[in-house]
Amino acid sequence: MVTIEEHELAGDIHFFDNYIPSLPDGTYKVDVQQQVTSTHKLTHPPGRAVWSSYTDSPKQTFALSGADAPSFVIRGPRFALDSSMVHAVHPSTGANGDFRNLLPHLTLNREILPWERLLRDTRASDPARPPWVALLVFPEGELRPGAEVGDMVTSRTVTQLLTPAERDVAVPGIDRASVPDELLASTCRTIDVRKDAFMAAVPRRAELRFLAHVRRVETNLPDGPETEEFAVVVANRFPRENARYHAHLVSLEGLEDCVDGKAPSADYVRLISLWGWQFSTHATTPHTFGELVGGLKTSVAGLCLPGTGLPDTSPGARAKTRLASGYVPLGSVTGTGERTFAWYRGPFTPVTVADPQPAKERPYRSADEALVYIQPEGIFDVSYAAAWTYGRFLALAHADLSAPVLRAQASVTRQTARMRMALPQVEALTEQEAAQEGTAERLLREQLHPQRARGRFEALVAGGLGERLGTALAASPPQEERAVAGPVESPPAAVPQPAPPPAELLSRSDVRSVVKEALREELARHSPRPRRGTTGQRAVPAGAPGILGASEQSQPEPTTASWDSVALLSLLSADVLLPHAGLVPPESLRFFSVDPHWVDALVDGVVSIGVTTSLDEEARSLVREVIAPKDTGRITGLVLRSGLIDEWPGFLLAAYQNNRPLPLLRRDPIGPGMLLFLFDGMPDNVDIWEPVHELSLGLRSDGTCAVRRVVEGPQNQFAGELLADTTVEVAYRSPGAAPVLDVTELVSKLGEKVPDLRKLQDPVLSPASFSLQLMTSAYRLSIVR
Repeated sequence: MVTIEEHELAGDIHFFDNYIPSLPDGTYKVDVQQQVTSTHKLTHPPGRAVWSSYTDSPKQTFALSGADAPSFVIRGPRFALDSSMVHAVHPSTGANGDFRNLLPHLTLNREILPWERLLRDTRASDPARPPWVALLVFPEGELRPGAEVGDMVTSRTVTQLLTPAERDVAVPGIDRASVPDELLASTCRTIDVRKDAFMAAVPRRAELRFLAHVRRVETNLPDGPETEEFAVVVANRFPRENARYHAHLVSLEGLEDCVDGKAPSADYVRLISLWGWQFSTHATTPHTFGELVGGLKTSVAGLCLPGTGLPDTSPGARAKTRLASGYVPLGSVTGTGERTFAWYRGPFTPVTVADPQPAKERPYRSADEALVYIQPEGIFDVSYAAAWTYGRFLALAHADLSAPVLRAQASVTRQTARMRMALPQVEALTEQEAAQEGTAERLLREQLHPQRARGRFEALVAGGLGERLGTALAASPPQEERAVAGPVESPPAAVPQPAPPPAELLSRSDVRSVVKEALREELARHSPRPRRGTTGQRAVPAGAPGILGASEQSQPEPTTASWDSVALLSLLSADVLLPHAGLVPPESLRFFSVDPHWVDALVDGVVSIGVTTSLDEEARSLVREVIAPKDTGRITGLVLRSGLIDEWPGFLLAAYQNNRPLPLLRRDPIGPGMLLFLFDGMPDNVDIWEPVHELSLGLRSDGTCAVRRVVEGPQNQFAGELLADTTVEVAYRSPGAAPVLDVTELVSKLGEKVPDLRKLQDPVLSPASFSLQLMTSAYRLSIVR
């Protein structure tokens, strides 16, 4: 069952008018003044020291001011933005959809950025000062083609920007003396806009403060609450006609006259583009979160190809069964060079699988051992053989993966050699001693750890062993000497039994148990601990692959020596995990489980390196037992392929089992517009939320603006609640194909309709309240399996 609900937020969102820094960008000087007073020492009468201390007027004044005053510089972005400062844009880059009633916006991770600099005639102490940036939207015809291919942007130095060679372009009136030399030589991106188009689109000074705000998002995630802050800069223009549009976050520094309504004399205006992207409006293409998740409503299934078009025959039925089990047909070449096809399935399966081989056949020593022959069809299932081969390739390609395996095999060889030295002691045990549980293992363990035997001997000495031996020797009667008449025959010497070969010795249960225990301790000591990343997925230790490690959860010692199957799978390419694009069609969601036998075959291939002798073969088998992943039987996941991923990269997805959240092990892109999720457990419910910090801003489908409460009402009425049957007609400052919103007029009309506005400390519609009116509704997709 799949349901879509409206107004379901996965947390709280708070709107703020701005984020004013303590000091705006600029150079500051510190005046320093210091006064020094004196203390005098007097002698009276002669020959007798008398201390008399007093403070008189200052003798010296020290001051640093003017040119001598120390200075410091606060410098934020001015001519370019680092990509890490931009969280998301909407519509996304290259998007194609129905954006006719949407106001494009840009979300910044640097929440103070829009207010870091001051426009001319703006006081730093003004709490309502406007931002120094604006988001402008232009159809292609309003921009002059740039120097970069397929774009309207030109890269040039700041010096070239301020001293243009063209005569038909007006540039920002920035004083070169205010720009440091290193910035003059830096590169910025610029666009040239027709004068009439720029003057029609640029917000007026009174409108600027309503086109930027701050959102504090408190998200309720399965791992716990999370709080983030973002700055949002909103455009004032609707992309109404079906066309391609360019959105640019531009600097208004030096363009204050234009902001105040005074047009330049040149034909074009050159703007600094701090960030830019393109999108296209197409009236019949869905684009909202609700519309896109609505497309997923009918596309939730298991990870398999459809069996349509196959004949209703016995072979066709068997092929349909294979396809429903997640297999895909792939071209194959037999060992004799014949071309045929074979069935292949990666580690992700929509069904529960049975063990293809008896347990005694494990581990696979070669890929051929992992082949499964399907007798009715006369073809092979190469899934596990391919997994074995991929594992061997991974070991050869990643030194961090092969080194632990080779080190473990060498350790087993050393430990087995020591076991041979202790074997005579084990064989000499009496039946009574051998019957005592753990006696043989103790002797073997002491051979691996000589310090343990030394410790036991020291304990016996401390307990009086020497004194008891002396007493026993003193009490023994002297042995009488007797003459020997002739030669005495010595009893025949016992022929020592040769120690078994190392490989045979390692097959003994007691020896194998002790060596396995020692190997597990050694691998756990040398295991790097995994780190959890900020994305909530299971992090891979530094120095990929980082397979050996403790559990994802914070646990005390001892650590585990088993491998992390999620980190191991992360080393595989997308075509290994998903061998056919049809497994996940566009705008669909596919569930699966991780096949533990596929992962076992992958590990078999990894540990197959370095095997040259029979002892290596036994050591490989033992290493395989120790490091085999213990979590594969419970790992599940899903693959999402949707426009949601590009449009809302921060969307939330959580899986539940019996209403309890499942740990998210991995969330990674696996292809264009595709995300892979892995969970620890089998989910019976999955929820997808629209991210509250990326909620769109715009109008209703009929072109009117909705009205929301800005304060709580008397009867459980919450802030942000939509008022039923209450809308506001929107006025435009400049009509046309891309009409420009009259922000001042809309603010005035909304101020008359918003209830209880007088309850606020400042009873006028603020930038935060204005943004709340334009916010679209949030959606949640709930999938019950």
